[in-house]
Amino acid sequence: MNTLLKRLNYKGQKRIAIINPQNNTITDAFSEIPDITIDGEIDLRYPYDFMILYAKKAADVKALSPAALHNLYADGVLWFCYPRQKSKRTNNKPERDSRWKSLNEAGFFETRLLNIDNDWVARKFRNGKYLKPGNLKMK
Repeated sequence: MNTLLKRLNYKGQKRIAIINPQNNTITDAFSEIPDITIDGEIDLRYPYDFMILYAKKAADVKALSPAALHNLYADGVLWFCYPRQKSKRTNNKPERDSRWKSLNEAGFFETRLLNIDNDWVARKFRNGKYLKPGNLKMK
């Protein structure tokens, strides 16, 4: 399996969601997997074990979060990709950690940070009720 997929904690789910992809790094990695269904929009009738959402601004996170959290299995894998602050291609204005406020208010907290490529970073979020006390990164 691709190294990036291992780092994303992909466990062979047959149907996943990749919302608003801004580059090919992640989609190319998943294209190597046979018999996988990749939804480009969240199917409100389907609960996902694995989701990757691209969000350039805090407003994007706030807009995408309700459907994503509603359709995420209880302890599913949820990644938000956002532009690196030093990226020359994405023109990212620093919002620091305020962009994650809507997720934190919903009880989801950052558990991991992953560099996707030179332009994008991903943060993994997990429902706080599945985290050990003291592991919450409230920002």
